[in-house]
Amino acid sequence: MPSVSVSFDGVTPIVAYHLLNATAPTAQLWFARASDAQGNAWGTPHALPRNGSVANPEGTQWYQAVVAEGGGKVAVAGDFAQATVALQQCGGPKLGRSNDGATFTVCHPPEKGGVRTFGQAGAWLSMASHAAHKLTLAFSYDNKFNPSLGNKSGVVVYREP
Repeated sequence: MPSVSVSFDGVTPIVAYHLLNATAPTAQLWFARASDAQGNAWGTPHALPRNGSVANPEGTQWYQAVVAEGGGKVAVAGDFAQATVALQQCGGPKLGRSNDGATFTVCHPPEKGGVRTFGQAGAWLSMASHAAHKLTLAFSYDNKFNPSLGNKSGVVVYREP
């Protein structure tokens, strides 16, 4: 299912979107920046890398968010909607960060002690910047069997310290 989210880097539109592409069949989540403030021309779209094993890479679908962090830096988050698999590296929601809008480092948001709290996570995702290079993410979480969250579901708000 294609989906798109838009934000602005100053007055320049930026987008994150899910769309299959015949020239990059393994890519799922993309980022693009307009070349002008009116959005009349767009730069080359860049696929966010997928983590995991070559045979079963971790993926995203349906929901995404994009934020300009200043100085050409961007963050793109996506719903990790894949069942937990062997060799899973990051879990969700997926968070990609880039210093140039072209090369992204992708994993889950940094957590205390480096421990991953979520497997599938990131539905109905929203993201904003609350300070220079500091993000707040909010998303729905339906798993009632996560002991890290007291086996409760609901809305999760993650704020980078």
